[in-house]
Amino acid sequence: IKPQGDDRQVCRRHHWLPPSERQAFERQAREHGLTPAMALAAVFSEALGAWCDTPELLLNLPLFNRTPLHADVDRLVGDFTSSILLAWDGRVAGTFAARATTLQRRFHSDVAHSAFSGLEVLRELSRQRGEQVLAPVVYTSALGLGELFAEGVQASFGQPAWIISQGPQVWLDAQVTELDGGILVNLDAREGLFADGVLDGVFKAYTDLLQRLCFDPDAWHQAPPALIPAEQLALRQTMQGQPAALPVKRLHEAFFAQARLTPTLPALLQGHSTVIGYGELAERALQVAAYLEDQGIQRGDVVALQLPKGPEQVIAVLGILACSATYLPIGIDQPDARCQKICESSDARLLLKALPPAG
Repeated sequence: IKPQGDDRQVCRRHHWLPPSERQAFERQAREHGLTPAMALAAVFSEALGAWCDTPELLLNLPLFNRTPLHADVDRLVGDFTSSILLAWDGRVAGTFAARATTLQRRFHSDVAHSAFSGLEVLRELSRQRGEQVLAPVVYTSALGLGELFAEGVQASFGQPAWIISQGPQVWLDAQVTELDGGILVNLDAREGLFADGVLDGVFKAYTDLLQRLCFDPDAWHQAPPALIPAEQLALRQTMQGQPAALPVKRLHEAFFAQARLTPTLPALLQGHSTVIGYGELAERALQVAAYLEDQGIQRGDVVALQLPKGPEQVIAVLGILACSATYLPIGIDQPDARCQKICESSDARLLLKALPPAG
């Protein structure tokens, strides 16, 4: 991901499998107990996973979820789209077919719980983690729904010239659909979010693996090939081998420097009413540091803190760091006996359960 990239422009990359290649791919997929849609999802996951710095992906899969609540429900017209979140794990060993089978089994398990939608899962994860969790990679399969542009449509309006899809909070949107007897593979992406060459590399890996699976039956029985170009791997090794000049600074020093520059700018926001500026936050943190020093805390000592997430926790952490100590957060739901054991095993010199009084 490119820092501070312009995410407004969406660009499309596409590849069309002609009918003969589609038939070959679908035949191989079914021989291995895979639906074509899930086999293609596995191909996309392998390609994208090769370019990620983590071994796991979370795919956002739209579902047509018109629940049969009434005998005439099929006569309803509307948007019944829901979604599920599908996890892909690149650490799973085995052949492409075996890894794809694992993904398909997970999909079937997730679909069984689709009444709790992907959006609800994201909300629950955000609530538990205390920060917004997104699933910005979408994979949509329209296989089995007929031609994207029926013969009558093309007879009236001609061949499709340009197609694009975009949605809020979506970085990558991969789609597979039927077109002219074959399969149209699309990848819509917010171009400015990604470093130059990354999207081209992902899509090339996607289509290269897809072509290989169409023409080489043995590829299904082999581990997925290396999907990163040799020159890219060589560049990574070169960059990783170069020593980086690390700044000789502590992490919190930048905060206090910023507080001196912009003391009135907001540093902490809580709800709609609590606003703490950089200057006030720094002052309160230094008050905590002074209190800790009065308690005999010295450089390198461990100070445990058991505070709820919020401004007081941030103030305490900065105060502990400002007196060159080490902070040890303990969950507020931990019982006293467990908290005491943690403090003893960590040699904590002090436990903060509340901020010291100001002044």
